[in-house]
Amino acid sequence: MNAATKWLIRDAYRSGEPPNEIALRLALLETDVNRTLRSMIKANKPAPKERPEKPVTFRVVLIDYDADLRKALIEKLRTTPLYLDWRKKVLKIDRYRCRECGNTKRVQVDHIYPLSAIIHNYQINSLEEAAECELIWRISNGRTLCSTCHQRTDTHGAKAKRLWIEGITSDE
Repeated sequence: MNAATKWLIRDAYRSGEPPNEIALRLALLETDVNRTLRSMIKANKPAPKERPEKPVTFRVVLIDYDADLRKALIEKLRTTPLYLDWRKKVLKIDRYRCRECGNTKRVQVDHIYPLSAIIHNYQINSLEEAAECELIWRISNGRTLCSTCHQRTDTHGAKAKRLWIEGITSDE
């Protein structure tokens, strides 16, 4: 289980959500959620006095900013509970209607400042870094659009590449 998921479990539990509902919302086994919560309780206990060492944190950072890995990161990010919560909030604010035409069928949530540009320009290499990036989760950076209106935007799909800052990537 990755750090972002553990972080989500911890915050949900601290806000009063029971473990079985956390497991259901995050599509995890309840035993995994309970195990994570138990390990966090153990981690919060003070360390024995004979071992005052600081914990070591490991982070994987991509040396070459690869386009395929960026696409995989975005696909994985869109399945995280944090992203799904953000999406739900944007839909709720827009009342599940397209901002352009008012359509309620086949609505999608769009990042006004595109997600791919954020990932590229801020050189986000992991789900943990994405969870820390405030711009991705800003509700004002989201809008509800039907699929037709979404395709008409100047930031849909490959058109978002115009917002990428040049010189950051070496994949071209």
